[in-house]
Amino acid sequence: MSAQPRPTVASAALAPLAGRLTDRDFAIIDALGRFGVMTTAQIGAVWFPSARVANVRLGTLIELGVLTRTRLPRSGAWRYALAWTGQVVHALRRGERPPSRAEAEWTVQRRFLSPTRSHDDGAVEAVAALHLACRLHGGVRVTEWLSEAEASVEFQGLRPDAAFTLETGHGRRLTAWYEHDTGTETLDRLAAKITAYPRRRSPLLPYNRKVLIAVAAPARIRALAGRITDTGDLTVAVGLHPRLPPWRTDLAPVVRLLSEPAWHLLGNGRGSRSLLDLTAPISGY
Repeated sequence: MSAQPRPTVASAALAPLAGRLTDRDFAIIDALGRFGVMTTAQIGAVWFPSARVANVRLGTLIELGVLTRTRLPRSGAWRYALAWTGQVVHALRRGERPPSRAEAEWTVQRRFLSPTRSHDDGAVEAVAALHLACRLHGGVRVTEWLSEAEASVEFQGLRPDAAFTLETGHGRRLTAWYEHDTGTETLDRLAAKITAYPRRRSPLLPYNRKVLIAVAAPARIRALAGRITDTGDLTVAVGLHPRLPPWRTDLAPVVRLLSEPAWHLLGNGRGSRSLLDLTAPISGY
């Protein structure tokens, strides 16, 4: 019986939004509903042409009750999550039950204070950086971006940190599972996780995905190369964390995320490749 009034309450929360949300706003709501938390820089890299435009629109979405934000200890970056109204919009667009205000507030605090917040931020930043690199490079698009939960649907007992697909204007594609290593896992555990990926292409998977492992330091790359010596016909490459630059700085390093041969093949592969080198003809998937 307690659930009966909820549609009326949710409708009242949505009334001020009539005609005020854009397609970009809905895209941001969808992403925050799936990934939980994003920083200003991450949101700006994916959807906005400048920091000024991003800050103005994000401020409006806060005023509308769609977003909320916080600064965590030892971090100067604002982190955004869906406020109650934003969670109601997200749920209704997915055909799900809207949360109560108390449920929404609990979800916000759980996401902001998650013990894996730093790791999760890094995984989101990596793909956000690829979005910006594609926009600056031209001719390349991020056509798929899966959260940990969504990427894990393809497996039992294995949880990639993310998955993404890049497509070029020349009919080439890179689909990848992404592992964001912060150095807290032992090398044995990380190597064991990689060996759990399918060694041969599964007919159950839509694409022949590669595995990209991003680490924090070159020494970790060398250590993994010595530990992972057999990958079957699975392509596994390790490189440094893709990062977003501060606003208004040199963006050339971001463009090089696509073209620089910074990903070192492990196991049966040899040499270094760029992300564009790792693409393959779409017809070959």
